[in-house]
Formats: sequence, C-alpha cells, structure tokens
Amino acid sequence: MSGPDLFTVAAQRASSSPRTSAKRGKRIAFVVTDGEDTRIIQPAGRDGWALGELLSAGVEGCTPIDYVGPRWSHYIWKLRTVYGVAIESVEEQHGGEFSGRHVRYVLRSRVQFTDPADAARHEGGGA
Repeated sequence: MSGPDLFTVAAQRASSSPRTSAKRGKRIAFVVTDGEDTRIIQPAGRDGWALGELLSAGVEGCTPIDYVGPRWSHYIWKLRTVYGVAIESVEEQHGGEFSGRHVRYVLRSRVQFTDPADAARHEGGGA
C-alpha cells in the first residue's frame, strides 16, 4: 500500500496554518476592578460576549436558559481563571418538561466596556 503518510500530511497542514486569536473573534476590552486592583482585559469571541451579557444582566445574572450560549460553563471558567473576573454561581431549580437544576452566573467584579462603541454594539445585539 503506497499512499501518503496521513500523519505527515496532518502535521504539515497544522504547521502551515497556525491558530491565531483572530480566528476566535474580535477582542473586546473591559476595565475590571476588584477592590484596589484595576486592570484591562481583552477576551475574544464568545468569552467577550459572555462577559458583556453578564455586565448587561447586572444583579439578576445570566442563566444558559435565558441567555442561550452553548458553553456557558466554559466561558465562565475562562473568565474566572484566565482573566481573574469574580463571578458567583447560584444554583436554582426549574420546572417544565425537562425540570431540574441550573446555575445563574452573577458578575461580582466591577466591569465596564473601555470603548463606548463596543457597549453600544453589545446592547444592540451585535457583539
């Protein structure tokens, strides 16, 4: 059997098109304040979208039921561990055909958009 070595082909393909953050979506800058610590973070893509949703939701927080996103738990994990944003998880019961429990995520760090245009785009649903 004489065909191409699939492992070599895959390795060449992977090295010829390196992954960049540009493929993950536009980065959105936020100012995060926790006590005396103030910093700017720039999550990309859905991570930035999730932080914007948490910011817009305020004290009510977000649930995957009300704010549909396929991987909320991962977005929250990244915002907490990579970006150091304080987010509380509150467990709640829900009824309906698929009754059970879900988590409501509530932003506890003080966060704001650095660019008013990003805030306006987010409020308009274009983030």
